[in-house]
Amino acid sequence: MHRKLPAFFLLFIAVLCIGFPSRSQAETLITCASAGDCTIALYRSDHPAQFQQHRIELVPAQDTNGQNVPIPTTHAVTLRYDGAEFPITCDGTWRDFGTAPGGEIQDRISCTVVADTEIHASLSLYDQNVYANPYADCPGYTIDPYLNGTSVSSPFCVNDDHLAAASACKWQKQNLNDAILTQRGVPLNDWVVYSRTNVTDLPLSYSVSSQQYPFNDGDQVCIVDLNGDGDIGQDEIALCDNTPQGYLCPLAAVQCVATYSDPICPAGGSLNPATDRCEAAQQQQQVSVSRSSLYYQYVLISIQAHGTYITFYPQHGAAFNVTLSGFTATGGGSTNYNNYGSYDQTIFASGNVIRIYDVTLTLTGATATVQNGWSGWGSSGPRTGPGIVGMNNVLRWYGFNNEPTGSFLFTGNLTCPSGYTLSGSICIATPSCSGGSYDPNQDKCYEGDNTCPYGPQYTCKVVDSISQCSPHDCQPFDSSSIEDDDTTQGENDKQDDGTVDNNGNCLGTIYIFNGKDMRCREAGLQTGFFNCCNGGSTWFGLGRCDGTEEQVWQMRQKALCHYIGDYCSRKLPLIGCVQKKQTRCCFNSKLGRILQEQGRPTLQAFGPTGDWGDPKSPNCRGFTAEEFQMLDFDNIDLSEWYGDIVTQTQTNIVNTMQNKIQDFYNATH
Repeated sequence: MHRKLPAFFLLFIAVLCIGFPSRSQAETLITCASAGDCTIALYRSDHPAQFQQHRIELVPAQDTNGQNVPIPTTHAVTLRYDGAEFPITCDGTWRDFGTAPGGEIQDRISCTVVADTEIHASLSLYDQNVYANPYADCPGYTIDPYLNGTSVSSPFCVNDDHLAAASACKWQKQNLNDAILTQRGVPLNDWVVYSRTNVTDLPLSYSVSSQQYPFNDGDQVCIVDLNGDGDIGQDEIALCDNTPQGYLCPLAAVQCVATYSDPICPAGGSLNPATDRCEAAQQQQQVSVSRSSLYYQYVLISIQAHGTYITFYPQHGAAFNVTLSGFTATGGGSTNYNNYGSYDQTIFASGNVIRIYDVTLTLTGATATVQNGWSGWGSSGPRTGPGIVGMNNVLRWYGFNNEPTGSFLFTGNLTCPSGYTLSGSICIATPSCSGGSYDPNQDKCYEGDNTCPYGPQYTCKVVDSISQCSPHDCQPFDSSSIEDDDTTQGENDKQDDGTVDNNGNCLGTIYIFNGKDMRCREAGLQTGFFNCCNGGSTWFGLGRCDGTEEQVWQMRQKALCHYIGDYCSRKLPLIGCVQKKQTRCCFNSKLGRILQEQGRPTLQAFGPTGDWGDPKSPNCRGFTAEEFQMLDFDNIDLSEWYGDIVTQTQTNIVNTMQNKIQDFYNATH
């Protein structure tokens, strides 16, 4: 629901929204995870001060084997935008890019082919949700001041010319009976914020490699054997996310947690969690008198205060000054000098007054108190003369015999330490943070969600507005570092291709029910994690698997193959196997496979396990004529084959088979 405002108030808001100039600044609008995978920033209609990212990828052209090939001469390419694929001909013509609620916000694209595997794309992209986010009040006044005074002809824009010329613009518009806005469902007098990013000549490319891998050389990837089994599965290799803080491996990535630090209070106080403020007690102001001395000058004739210093006039010797710090003094006069000494001089301190007989000095900003010794001299005892010593905030008085007669401590008024202000009787200050801002709920400084649960050695990085970290590193993908640990398929197969005599008789070994070494790749890095051993027509139609692998699949469907095992054909040193293959011995008939599986363990030449070899070097040879004659067909179960031959009994099948084999044997010897 949109809150409806009175007409005069809408007019007032409209006036406020006029006349604020727009400004332009540099901004990173385009970032690329690889040469063919980039994101483009677009202002958000629902949060105009924020960007949303749209991803555009150039899908490599491939042959039927899934190998990257150059762009065809027709210049037909496929672009993937936010996950949706768009076939397009790169001939420089502007075309619609997807669909939009209206032509006024229709995305457009134009591209040209500049190399065998590179295009330059120009785009005009809009926020397609513009009409889904109307505002009851002027957004330039209430949300984003950069929208003030903007329009379609005078938008606010930021530019980026790092990877390509790009400009992200936004402007506001009010529905004052506007036909388009009304048609799009925007309430009367409500506002919308349009957003458009224009990009010119963005280069997108891919590499053509002899290897079939889901990554291009140079792509930032992370490969980790998470379960420690020595094999790298699809969930153990990933393209890293490109973040402002660097590349982040998505494997085992977790969300970072809040980072807190202690708040800082000005010196002299500490944080009070109950009030969320720094508090300190009032301190005594530091005051002092300068270091000075006057000895054996008999009596004082007069004293005179001059604000920041006091002048003492003795009976003998020159007058001298005691300087003051932190306070001032006024007053002064004769000390009633009587030519016989200071018998009548009485000295005492009372608050902000120092009295020497009838001379009174008034202190401002400090007080003086008797600290030790007598409070005066001269009323009795030996004849005395003044001795005066000032040191720090103490003024000491000595008699003629240089014995202390009084000491006065100067103190200032109560005041707050530097950085604090007085509130009642407590000095207070606002806590500060070296980073982040103070969180009163935690009584700590919140520095963001940048603490990695795995430990401080891992950096938090922002992906889709979420701070994350991973314990695994990213590194450039390098197909040349993948070691080929394969063997040649069929190199050990036996062939009935021996020499013959002049009469055509075979002089070599004849193999009966001979098999072939047939292999296929499991889901792995080389196949883009498609399983070419169990794919069916759907997988093969995508060009991920080769024709031989399709043939293996078809022969398996007909139960013509015996499984040997799997092995690693491609590996990364110190990491693990990235591509595995399965090996089978496949035969021309189901009967041949049955006889091989059940007959081999009965023959000494093969042993009880059948001697099938290992997956990298299988033994798929057929029986020699001598070995075949030694087979005990009474102990071979042909029931699996009976379903295919329903019109004959097992005895007839065996007899027919033996007769045909014998005829073949006789004809060749």
